[in-house]
Amino acid sequence: MEIFETLIERYLTCGGRVFVSPQYDLRWEANAATGGACPDFAVIDESRDPREIVVVEVTTGYDLGSLFDRITHREKRWFERLRKDFGAAVRLLAFIRADRMAEAEAWRAKAGIPRDEVCFHPIEAATFPWLYWTDRVTNGLPR
Repeated sequence: MEIFETLIERYLTCGGRVFVSPQYDLRWEANAATGGACPDFAVIDESRDPREIVVVEVTTGYDLGSLFDRITHREKRWFERLRKDFGAAVRLLAFIRADRMAEAEAWRAKAGIPRDEVCFHPIEAATFPWLYWTDRVTNGLPR
């Protein structure tokens, strides 16, 4: 696990109401043609009622093309399988560089993906606990 994934894991778990599974193995289901992926994290957010499953991806790269491709195929890669396994709502939270936020938001809007289904959050805003602790514990995971 790279250093940024470690920092994001700390961010996700502050407040103690979130269960995190790094590199959660979504095995391929041939008959359903779903799965076959390991998101950086699969998160059960117990602070939500009803609870929700959050697929978390972390990238420090400038080029977001491969992330956009994974997001485009999110239903078959992650969402269908997680809904089946956990019977809960599923969404994606992607941590990216702050200087790539405008591109990511423009891509999401152009693709017609609702913000409550896919959310981008700057890595920098989730790196230093003294900057995020109160907001993160009070307001939950970014939406």
